Parts: sequence; structure tokens; C-alpha cells
Amino acid sequence: MAKPLQITVKETRTELTNLLSRQKSNVSRKKIDLLLVLLKHPEGLNKIELSHKVGISHNTANKWRKQYEQGGIAALLEDSRKGGNRPSVIEAPIKSAIDKRVHNAKGAPKSYAELQRWIALKFGKELPYNTLRNYLIRKHKTKPKVARKSHINKDDNAAALFKKTGSGA
Repeated sequence: MAKPLQITVKETRTELTNLLSRQKSNVSRKKIDLLLVLLKHPEGLNKIELSHKVGISHNTANKWRKQYEQGGIAALLEDSRKGGNRPSVIEAPIKSAIDKRVHNAKGAPKSYAELQRWIALKFGKELPYNTLRNYLIRKHKTKPKVARKSHINKDDNAAALFKKTGSGA
């Protein structure tokens, strides 16, 4: 078995518990839990034992230990994950035109494909179908409601009689 890596935690137990109560994300709480476990075991723990006590993978435990060793608590609690700030594919003028068109009772599109073609003609921008569909569902809670065609062999008299009596004949 590998020799446990001994890391001396510079912060006190009360400092870590106060810091723990101020954390908003679960990841930050787990990182402080890791330090609390390391504080309980000054002789050190190997990465597998540490990961079981904290409830994380052994690779994550090893990575967090190295982060703390190199930069202290500030480096450990720094959130270096990226993402979430992607600009919208649909520009503001197109969004406002979509808003007006969707909420117009007479000119409302009957399908997402129809709206997609309208945007291509009016603005010269080809939007992917699913991008437009997801935008409309997310922002406007839209669903295309198209009247379905009646069957060609449907007997209107039989349908009227069914509605009156509630039975077929």
C-alpha cells in the first residue's frame, strides 16, 4: 500500500467550520470537508481512504490535495470551471420580431418550420430548427397547434347523429 501523503492544514477547525457554513456550492463544501478530514488525521491518509471519508473519487481527492498544497485555501476554493456564458445565436432584433409574430393573432406561424423560413427571408439568417424550437418553448411556452384534416370518407351526417345521441346508430 502507498505511503499516505501528509499535508498540514494551516487553518483551525473553527475557521474551517465557519467557512463551511458560508459556502453556497456543494463542491466547495466537499473541499472544506476534505480539509476537516485531513485535520482529524495529522498522520495522513492515502487518497483512497480520504476519498471514502469525504465521498468523492480518489482522483478528485488527489487533485484537491495538490491544489491546497500548492496555493492554500484560496486556490482550493477557486472555481475554475468554465461554461454557461455562451452568447445567444438569436440576436435581439430577431427575438423582438419573433415576439411580435408569435403574439399576433392573425399572423402567428402554424409551425416552427414556417417561422424558420420567415426568419430566413426577413433577416437572411438560417437558424437551426431545434434552436428556434427550444427558444420558443423556453421563452414563449409555444406549441404549434394545427387543425388536423378530417378523414376523406367521414360522413358528416353520421358524426352529427353521434354527437346528438352519444352512440353510433
